[in-house]
Amino acid sequence: MLGIILTGHGGFASGMAMAMKQILGEQSQFIAIDFPETSTTALLTSQLEQAVSQLDAEDDIVFLTDLLGGTPFRVASTLAMPKTRKRSDYRHQSAAAAGNGTGTRGPQRRSRFVCRHWSAGTVG
Repeated sequence: MLGIILTGHGGFASGMAMAMKQILGEQSQFIAIDFPETSTTALLTSQLEQAVSQLDAEDDIVFLTDLLGGTPFRVASTLAMPKTRKRSDYRHQSAAAAGNGTGTRGPQRRSRFVCRHWSAGTVG
């Protein structure tokens, strides 16, 4: 199942999560992480890493962020890049670990990470 991590400035993530819950109900493979003014890049990095470990995603994890180039986007991109850059090596290691039972839940087992930003558009 696909895992989704939503993050953004201020209360963006929690606000979107509340709206989504009203429409779709509780989602087990979804985590929202706010980035308030008082937070730091190091704390956000730690929170996103912990969220990746918490998700029981069998396939992909998608990061959704509010602004292209903002801190949440850059941190999510940093977490995603090493996993996609060496995808063939990573899949080989993942398959080997899964096959012999030595795999662990967490970033090491993820087959692919994707990072996207929210894009505001106009309807007309």
